[in-house]
Amino acid sequence: MKTPVEPVTQSLGYKLGIIVITVVMLFLFLVYLGMIVGVAGAVVYHVTQNLWLLATPGGLWGLVAFVFPMIVGPILLLFMIKPIVSKPVQRSPTRTLKRNQDPLLFLFVEKLCDAVGAPRPTSIMVNCDVNASASLHHGFWSLFSKEVSLTIGMPLMAGLSLRQFGGVLAHEFDHFSQSAGMRLTYLVRLISHWFTRVVYERDQWDRRVEQWGRISWVLNLMIQLSLKVTRGILWCLMMVGNAVSGMMLRQMEYDADQYETRYFGSNTFATTSRRIGLLSVAYERAIGDLGTFIEEDRLVDNFPQLVAHNMSNFTREQQAKICELLDSRSAHWFDTHPTDQQRINAAMRERTRGICRVHAPASILSTQFERLCHVVTKDFYQQALGDRFRSEMVHPFEHMAERQQSEQESFQALHRFLQGNYSFFGYREADLNIPDVTKVEAMIIRKKLMHLKKQVMNLAKPYGAVLNRLHETDDWLLETHQAEWLKRAEFSFAKDLFSKNLTTRQRISNQRDNITRQQATIRQTMQEFDRAVQTMIELAIQALGHPDIAGRIEDADDWIDELENLNATRQALYRRLGTVDDLRYKYASLNALMAQLDQDPSQVLVNTMLAIMKSMTEQIKSVHDAVSHVDYPFDHAQADMKLGMFLMADFPDPQSPGEVYAAADRLLDRFFRLQARILGRKCVMAERVLKAVNIEPLPEPKKEDQLSPTSGN
Repeated sequence: MKTPVEPVTQSLGYKLGIIVITVVMLFLFLVYLGMIVGVAGAVVYHVTQNLWLLATPGGLWGLVAFVFPMIVGPILLLFMIKPIVSKPVQRSPTRTLKRNQDPLLFLFVEKLCDAVGAPRPTSIMVNCDVNASASLHHGFWSLFSKEVSLTIGMPLMAGLSLRQFGGVLAHEFDHFSQSAGMRLTYLVRLISHWFTRVVYERDQWDRRVEQWGRISWVLNLMIQLSLKVTRGILWCLMMVGNAVSGMMLRQMEYDADQYETRYFGSNTFATTSRRIGLLSVAYERAIGDLGTFIEEDRLVDNFPQLVAHNMSNFTREQQAKICELLDSRSAHWFDTHPTDQQRINAAMRERTRGICRVHAPASILSTQFERLCHVVTKDFYQQALGDRFRSEMVHPFEHMAERQQSEQESFQALHRFLQGNYSFFGYREADLNIPDVTKVEAMIIRKKLMHLKKQVMNLAKPYGAVLNRLHETDDWLLETHQAEWLKRAEFSFAKDLFSKNLTTRQRISNQRDNITRQQATIRQTMQEFDRAVQTMIELAIQALGHPDIAGRIEDADDWIDELENLNATRQALYRRLGTVDDLRYKYASLNALMAQLDQDPSQVLVNTMLAIMKSMTEQIKSVHDAVSHVDYPFDHAQADMKLGMFLMADFPDPQSPGEVYAAADRLLDRFFRLQARILGRKCVMAERVLKAVNIEPLPEPKKEDQLSPTSGN
């Protein structure tokens, strides 16, 4: 790595452009400061110069005209100052490395800096992000020094090769390769990022503001108006800044890409871009996995390894779909970065194999890689969970990967049995009368299962179309509930607010009756497929007790014991399905009511929200109490976990919209996913029986799962 990289030449016009853009960005920030001073001056002027309003005839209106600006002005001023004094939300905690503990990593980084002509970093830090970044060591205060800090996301080291990882670092260091230009572009990036952060990011101030708004609807109205005005101003300044600086920032990314390409090669740049995209999706899935793990009071001890593991489990079809979605992103004038495809095309035009051609995983750079992964994982949990985190929650990656694989196996089996048509409110089980098959010849059982398999396959395609129709009608039914609650709040809305005209109570009632009849007809059509699937599953499971078949299945007795717990839980959940469905409609209706608070925070709306929240709280408690005695059917860190505690540990305050909404969200999510998990586990049992009687499992559905860079598990 001693060979220097050919520098990227920059024209005089480009350098002058950086100066002009820096001046413009500073001017935009000063404009905002000037607005703050203007508002403060206007309040002071009003208080000192408009005392005559108090002496006007009909003194009440004069008093209102004098006092109102004295209240609104300071509130607006407070929220205009807030973006300047509020601290950014810490994305991920970092750990600073020591040279004597990771000498090879420090040497690699320093040689890379020398090659691209960038200052060597003062410190190297690590965290759990799928990212790497170089920044001034002390932020703005290091603007006139060469102190640079490097932050490395451990999932990058876990998921990239040495060349790919080196390319990412070379890109970051290029931003600091020219001292004067670096300082100016840092200012541009700093101001651009600040505008974006204060417009979109929510911090502790926002949580305090939400609490203040509960004191009085009048105060809440003033607060919301002040926030809208402040963010509106900042949004306008942000868009102007992006329009001015966007082209320069995009060109800077191209320049940094050239350094990466010239050192590590055009093909490596392309594969790195793709792999980081895959890692980003794997990261989101890992976050989803953590959500599932923590439901059973467990966490994985190596989060970066979980991310890399998820990426390695993507099929070729899934990888292609992710890359296709990433490539489909279009470029816009206000973007600060080119699209991945634009950057790859530019890199491929370089047509270089690069200077560094070492083939090895990036993890070899750290002699304490495993320990660092464990440390940053624990830091990540402590920040995310706070006091909820306990060290005994952490379990070895291998153990958690086995649990993850078992759950994925269940959902894949469910996917096959339902041929990709599972829906939490679509599939309905009926009371079947499956005869005792333990004394029937195994060949007869096999023939019956073969017949059911053929029936399921024949019915699957039309069932999918009918299920889509059921989804559509359920959306309409949900809208009638939302419209009904809005009417209770005396809220008037246009006829095009919903997909149907629901502007009167009569229209709402008629539409709901019509939809209910449609759904009854649809469910009648779906019943044949549902019954065929359920019969196939239950018949296969009963065959676990057949002496000839059980002898071909490992641990058949354990499966039968597990089945008893699964069925007890399934029955308890199904008995509460009507209540949970109604809670689902109220959950959506509460969301619709909360959306109107900004427009019309009237007492009638508040009373309506209190009524629906009281009803939701009662329903949550009724579901909890009804299943509080039922054992949780799967392995939980708390050995005596009951179903009621799993669904809802603490009841919400019925007068707190946030608590009620979050409680309903938790119960609905866990209720329906637990239903699917139980059914999936039974599908796994059924597939074991199919294998034992020499029947191939149902094929994978032709339609691929939809993936996106932001999709969870």
